[in-house]
Order: sequence, then structure tokens, then C-alpha cells
Amino acid sequence: MRNSGFTQEHFDLLATHGGKPWTKAEIEILAKDTLGIAYEATKNWAKLLQAKRFPEGYADGAKHVIVRGHHFSPYTWWRVYPRRNAPVGLTYTVGIDQSGDFLIKMDTYQASRAMRTRYEMECGPRYEEAPFWSVLPAHKGLSMSEKELIDWSIDQIDRFRPTYDELYRRITDVPILHEVHDSVELDHYFQTWIRYLVENAERSSNDFEVTTGEFQFNSSISQGKLASKLRLSADGPWLVEINQTKLPSSSASLSVIAKDNTGRAYLLRRGRLQSNNRDKGVTEKVFAARSGLPSVSLRKDDGSVTDDTWYVVAALSEAVDIVIATTAQFVRACARAREADLTETEKPPVPAYFVSTVESGGSYLMRAQTFSERTIRRMHGDVWQHLWKRLNELGVNFVKCRHPLGYEIDGVFRLKDGREILIEIKTDSSASSIHAAVGQLYLYPALMPKLKNSSKYLLLPSPPDREVVKAIEDLGISVYTYAGERVDSGDIFHEFIDTCLTEQIK
Repeated sequence: MRNSGFTQEHFDLLATHGGKPWTKAEIEILAKDTLGIAYEATKNWAKLLQAKRFPEGYADGAKHVIVRGHHFSPYTWWRVYPRRNAPVGLTYTVGIDQSGDFLIKMDTYQASRAMRTRYEMECGPRYEEAPFWSVLPAHKGLSMSEKELIDWSIDQIDRFRPTYDELYRRITDVPILHEVHDSVELDHYFQTWIRYLVENAERSSNDFEVTTGEFQFNSSISQGKLASKLRLSADGPWLVEINQTKLPSSSASLSVIAKDNTGRAYLLRRGRLQSNNRDKGVTEKVFAARSGLPSVSLRKDDGSVTDDTWYVVAALSEAVDIVIATTAQFVRACARAREADLTETEKPPVPAYFVSTVESGGSYLMRAQTFSERTIRRMHGDVWQHLWKRLNELGVNFVKCRHPLGYEIDGVFRLKDGREILIEIKTDSSASSIHAAVGQLYLYPALMPKLKNSSKYLLLPSPPDREVVKAIEDLGISVYTYAGERVDSGDIFHEFIDTCLTEQIK
């Protein structure tokens, strides 16, 4: 059988020269020529894969052994599109890498910054663990024939989740939120935001200025509404003012409270910044170009979407640390937008948080400019993804569904015997979490009749008191625990999946 065209020398040369400057030394010229052969093998791999798996598609690419900046590329790369009219911005790619691996994945190509940001969040903290990346060690790939490599590639593509079209939708859809108009809710969320900041800060001796270690703010009451100014440091200029929405003329406000379709609340602001003692202010167009933040849109009461562009100041339904961190992210974006000496080649930093319409896991880094960085963990999302992955490996379709009023289940799946399993996941076993879970497991089937006959399961990170477990089970809810301490490593649902469900699933 014909081999794939790749050799160990190709990997060795990538490991030696990848990312290094191209100086046209004799040894580099030889390396460039040999890596050109690796690129031809990559191109051939892509074309054969496209012909067999995507006969209506096409393969495209260019031989870039030396990339702009006059450096050796650390990998080879060729694109495969599933059909002729597929969006250019999302592609399957194949190639080999200086890490010593064959790679096949879905990746972006010439994408907007917002699209790339959403793609990176879909990947999670480690690219190689993304559900639409597959990595094959060099020694295994080199032992394959050309046909075996293509068959392996097709098998991996067929396992990718989400699908190509679903991933494209997720990374290109601008989240659409609904503005909150109720005055009681508005007061609650603005007060919540200020309370979270103040409770985790040190009050200055002069006025209402408070430092959180990442930014400072001054908050006051004006005509019964909160008014806040924010800056990065005590000796820096005020960067942005955020005032509580004034009803009924909220359309003229620069800040609003909005919710997504799951009921999560956000403090939003427009990108227009007023002048301060150092600059003349910033237009919304300039803010969009310089800040690096992805935008969201607001839906009007009549169902149409506003033309205005909004940005997340704080994710108010998240934990306190994330509320503070998203606020800091917005303040830094305002500082960047006010910088007059940015060059056209400078790229804004990738945001660490943005609104998503899917369950997000992993951890993400809040990058500080002059203070310590902090890592924020999305434990519920991590646990959910572990369960989804394990069930998917068993061929079980674990899905979320959502009521139009914003109530969303953690997931439901069907067993071989026809029974439906409704899951509620909690990341602590406190009384309040258990109270909420029991209520949710009875509320959801009442709101969504298709769940009426589902068996109810509660998954907790540790077992509550036996008396509590018995009381929950007397209500018709099965209680299982998962190994939350192993969320970064092994199967955390051994008891629930392997002990209780595997035989029924198979």
C-alpha cells in the first residue's frame, strides 16, 4: 500500500526550525525544500479526504513553509470545505505540527476577531481537547498507509461535535438579548452590581472611590439613580461613566440591563465615551475597532433588533469574581479605545468573557494590566461537558431544551428501554442548591409537557445527609454523586454512568 508521503524527518525539521527566523542559511534552504515535500503530502491528504468524504466540496490552501515575518511555519496546513457554498471562514484542516502530531480539526480562516474569539471559547482552555480537534501522534500516523490515514480522518470528522454548520452558527451569531424594563428589576441589578464591587474592595479615605485591585470606581446617587465612574488607577483619568437606566426613556440611555433567553442578566453599555481631561472622547465606531470586545444586540418589544451596538460591562448572573472580572475587562477596553497612538497592525487582546448561547466550561484568564491575574472556573459547564462527552461516547444523544420564558434544563436523554432521563446538575450539595434542584426537576416537566414522563435524576458533587437523600428519593428523584475533584482528568461520572446506566444504554 502506498504510504502517506510524510516522514519522521518532516517532524524533526518542524521541531528544529518551526517558528525560527528564515536567514537563508544553507541548512535552512535544505530544510525549506524538504518541508515543501511535507506540504505537498498535506495537500494530497486534503484532496483525497475531500474527494472521499465531501465529494461536493473542495480543498484549498497555499504552501507557506516560510510565513510572513520571514519565519519558518511551525506546521503544515491545508483546508477542506464540505460543499462549494460552504462559508470560507470555517474549514476542516489537516496538517502536521512541530509538537509531533498529525492534526485534523475544524478551524477558522480569515475570520473576524469576534468570530475567532467565539471559536476559541468553543475550543475551551486546551485546543487539543476540543470536541472538534483530533490529534494523532507521529509514530502512529507514520505507520499508516495513505488509505488508512484518510479512513482515520473520516472517522474523526464523523465524531466531531458540534457539527460544521452548528459550530459556524455558534461562532457567527451575535447574541441577542432582551432589555429589562421593569423598574424593580433595574434597581435590583444595578444595586447588585455596586454591592458586589463594594463588598470586594477597599474604601478610600476621601470619598466613594473604591479599589478592587484591578480598577477603581466612584459611585453616587443622582436623582434617585446610581451613577458610577470607572478608571484603572487612582492617578489615571476617569474612563467611562455608567448611569442607571432612566425609565421610561431608556432608549436614550447609554447603559441598560438585559437578559438572554436563559434568564441570565447583563449590564450593557454603548461604546460612545465622553471627553475627559486627557482626550476628546471616543465614537462608537472607534470603540468597536479598538476595544477588542465582541458586541451584542438588543431585541425590541416588537421583535425587531435595534441598530445600536452594545457591550457587556458585567455578567450579573455569574459569581461575584466574574462580575468583578467582566467589569475590569470593560474598563480596560475603554482605556484601550481612548489610546490615540494605536497602530493599524496592533490587535486588541482576546476577551476572556463574552455572552454565549451554549453551556460553557473550562476556566478562563482575566488578564490584568498592572495587577495580578486570576483564573475563573466555570465548574457547572465543565461538569456538564464531562457528562455530554461520556454519553456521546456511548452513542447517547444528551440534549438541552429551553422554555420560551427562559427556563433551561441541564439535559435529557433516552435509554434503550424507552425511558427518558431528566438531569439536574449542581456544583455543591448545600441546602439551597438541593432546594433549587428539587423545584427545577418538578417545574420543568410542568412547563414542558414533553418531559412529563421523564425519570428525574439529581447529580451532586458529594452526598448529602442520608435523611435528605431519602427525602429526595421519596419524591421520585434519584440521587447520584460525581467526582468533581477529577474534573481535569478522568471520568467523573463513574457511579452514574458505568454502574447504573451502561448496561441499559448498550
